[in-house]
Amino acid sequence: MALYQVTRNTASTAQDLNQVINLLTGTDTSTPVTVGNRISAKMSGATAASAYVGGVQYGPPYGAGTFAQGDLAIDTVYGMPWTCYTASGGPYPQGAWQSAGAGGLVARWYQSYWQGLNSGSTLITLDTPSFDPNSMWDTSVWGYIIPTYGTWAVTGAVHRWYGSSGNYRCHPVLRLNGAEVARGDDGEVPGTWGGGGGVEAQLVCNPGDLIQLICYTNAPSPGHTDVLYPARTYLSLYFVGAQEQ
Repeated sequence: MALYQVTRNTASTAQDLNQVINLLTGTDTSTPVTVGNRISAKMSGATAASAYVGGVQYGPPYGAGTFAQGDLAIDTVYGMPWTCYTASGGPYPQGAWQSAGAGGLVARWYQSYWQGLNSGSTLITLDTPSFDPNSMWDTSVWGYIIPTYGTWAVTGAVHRWYGSSGNYRCHPVLRLNGAEVARGDDGEVPGTWGGGGGVEAQLVCNPGDLIQLICYTNAPSPGHTDVLYPARTYLSLYFVGAQEQ
C-alpha cells in the first residue's frame, strides 16, 4: 500500500485524517512509516519519558546527534539495545549510554591446517572463519581488531601433537595488545603425545585493541597443532556490553 500523499498548501481532507488515524491505531499495518525525530510513548504508570531514536552499529550513537535521557537505540551488529541515561550536553555531547543485556557471538576463526610450534611462544595463525560478518579478524597480525569500547568475552583453544613425548607443559594464552592477559590449562596427560587445552577471559577493550591466541610450551620438540582435527584450534569473540561515557 502506498502512503497517501497530502497536497501542500491545501486544507486537510477527511481522507488525510483517516489515513493518519489508521496508521496510529494499527488499522493500517502494511505501510512503513519513517519519522525524522524520536518516537515517544508514555502510558499510565510509566512516569519517565522514553523514545526510540533508530538503529546504530558498533556501539551507541556517538559522533552526531542530540539525545535525551531515556532515548533507546538498537545495535544491528551486536543485537542489543543502548539506553541514554545522561542527556546531551556538558562532557557528553551525544549523551552517555548504557548497554542493556548481552550481545551474542561476534566472530569465530579456526585452523584448517596444522601449524608447526616453537619451543616457547607461537602466535597461532587461524585461517578460516566460521562466523565473522564484520571482518574483525586481521590476517596481517593474526588477531581480532576491536571496533568499540566494551567488555568482550574471549574463548579459545589450541589442540596439538608433540614431536616427542614427555612431561611437558603446553598452554593456550590470550594476549591483549601484545601482553598476556589469560593462560589456560595445558590439557596434557604427562608422557603422552598430544592433547588440548582451552582459555577464556572477559576483557575491557578500546577501539583498535588487538586480541591474539598464543601457544606456549616448554617442550624441546613441540611438534604442531592437530593434523586430524585442526578446527579444534580456534578463537571466539562475544560482545558482553559497555557503559559508554
